[in-house]
Amino acid sequence: MSQCGTFNEEVSPQYTLAFSALGATIYYLRSCLVERPLLALKRFKYFNTTELIVRGQEFPKEGQRLVMDNITIANLEILQSSEGSVEGSLLFVLDKCVTPAGKRLLRQWLVAPLCQVKAINNRLDA
Repeated sequence: MSQCGTFNEEVSPQYTLAFSALGATIYYLRSCLVERPLLALKRFKYFNTTELIVRGQEFPKEGQRLVMDNITIANLEILQSSEGSVEGSLLFVLDKCVTPAGKRLLRQWLVAPLCQVKAINNRLDA
């Protein structure tokens, strides 16, 4: 980054959205007056949200599921409502499972949803 705050190199087309998100993040950090200490660390890594490892086990195919962090799961009220109870959450609405194994599988599906249309349609047709 040059002194005036612009990049001197072109961004690869596959990283255009990531680069735009970085710009928006820097803008937000500036508004909070914390950009200097954080940007000085120079620790930027590409995070692929479709690769996921859960409890040491990798999902069968890379790019099949979306990774959501805890804050996203909480904001979307997937596992519990904003009041902290299961009642009112997406899990509560969808959970019609009879067995504990079915309940666990539904929970996994909700916190790591499929990304590929073909995989989603296969699940719906099953």
